[in-house]
Amino acid sequence: MEKAQATRPDGTGADASANKDSVVCYCFNKTRGDLDASYKRCGSLAGVQAETRVGTNCGGCRLLLESMFGEAPGDILAMRGSPLTNSRFCVKPGTRIMKGFVAADHELDTLIYASNGVPPQFGNQDTTIPVEYALLDANGRRVTGRRFEWRTGETFCFDTSKVDIPRPLYGMFLFQIGRENYGASRFNLVWTNGVSSCSTHEVNDSGRPSVVLPLFADRAFLEGPNRVFVSVQNPHPRPIRLLFSLFDEANRPIAEFPIALDPGSTRWLDVNREFYGPALARAPSARVAMRIASDPVDVSQSPTIYFFFHNRNTGIWTANHL
Repeated sequence: MEKAQATRPDGTGADASANKDSVVCYCFNKTRGDLDASYKRCGSLAGVQAETRVGTNCGGCRLLLESMFGEAPGDILAMRGSPLTNSRFCVKPGTRIMKGFVAADHELDTLIYASNGVPPQFGNQDTTIPVEYALLDANGRRVTGRRFEWRTGETFCFDTSKVDIPRPLYGMFLFQIGRENYGASRFNLVWTNGVSSCSTHEVNDSGRPSVVLPLFADRAFLEGPNRVFVSVQNPHPRPIRLLFSLFDEANRPIAEFPIALDPGSTRWLDVNREFYGPALARAPSARVAMRIASDPVDVSQSPTIYFFFHNRNTGIWTANHL
């Protein structure tokens, strides 16, 4: 079999039609077109790295760089402290605040995990950092929290089943990191009822101004064992207005339900009862789906939305971060 040809900056290769505006290196916001132009000027991947710094921070684009140019990127450790990295090896300055939805009721508990590990390509370095977390209720009021030093290699875990909190609680978890070391930050959320568990991960700005709930429902669905829930949270210091729009398979509007979210607040919504039921009462023979749209804001100001699916007969939960 003939070996696949690597894409070259001169436009030849297997994927020469790739989008020149697609981002290759998110650390330094360099697109494929930026790197192709740099390669034409420099003549080598080493030159591209010296000019653009791609592949010198988190390392996530290094395999793509090798595929694009047919050369191995320079070793990250060898670049440490060099003019290439401006003596700021894998530094992400400033504070990172992550947030996620917490459910603690008669069915669900929430576990939150985060690791302060060091990827092997970054070598042996101290990543001890100050951390503060807070659990907020549905109205944005602090329920519990603490500050601590998060040492290199430690794993953080918060488990609502082991904390004295009011129930039911549908709120928000904030995790603030004084970031002065490598890489990006995220934590992992796990919701469990003892029978099944579902999970997702959260980063800093992960909201979307508009999403569609990926499920059509009819009257038979409402009579069955499956329940749908949506969690919406506003981590921002300004109110957000949400519009829940129900439509049928021909994209014809059936009903609209506006909801306001105060700053820092969270809502846990029973979609079967609050949206599908009223919509199907208006259009009994329809199959309906739902779109959630917020104020005309950009991604950094959007609400965070989760979709939960529960089967009463089996007790199994699934979740998706919309």
